[in-house]
Amino acid sequence: MASMTPLPRTVSVPLVAAVAGAWYWAHPPSVQWAAFFAAAGFSCIEFSWYATTTEAANGDLAFTPFAATCRPGHTTWAQFWANVLYTPLLLFTYRAWLPSAFLRVVLFPLNIWLLEIVEGYGLMLVFGRNIAWTYNTPDAYFHNNIRTGFAGLWLLLGLALEVVGYTLVDGLGGAAAQVLPIEVAVAGAGLLQAARYYHR
Repeated sequence: MASMTPLPRTVSVPLVAAVAGAWYWAHPPSVQWAAFFAAAGFSCIEFSWYATTTEAANGDLAFTPFAATCRPGHTTWAQFWANVLYTPLLLFTYRAWLPSAFLRVVLFPLNIWLLEIVEGYGLMLVFGRNIAWTYNTPDAYFHNNIRTGFAGLWLLLGLALEVVGYTLVDGLGGAAAQVLPIEVAVAGAGLLQAARYYHR
């Protein structure tokens, strides 16, 4: 597992707070809520991916739903919060810069790899290693934060977003923003994380 010397807490804590503050002030409530829904959705996807795949000794994965060899379902709060912070760039800035749906699908693997590089190194700077995910195959790069062999999966995710995902995320974000302040989502997720930590 790749590692690096983390930033001192006196630096990393204010830095994370500054990033969170910038996220809060830079994006409208509908985008903030959409980020929460998208991050929660990806957590479900990741948990299901773990629970339906078998990992070989060389790190390769095989889709084997319901097999006894499947890995336990898994996701992390670190990845959830990182995705909340990065989702506005992943889904909204990306669409603003690329109006062509075809190009958005074709280039979506690059979009995901950029997310993984930014989030991965961000987590490494805070914790000394990527505590959310790591790739251990020959096609893993950038300190095992990205895997080029997943390009096909990221293409499918980009296509799914174009077909239904963007409409769903935009609609949920807009509806939630009219009913509840984003602080409710932050507090709720924070309480869930604290409860899980307390009961470990």
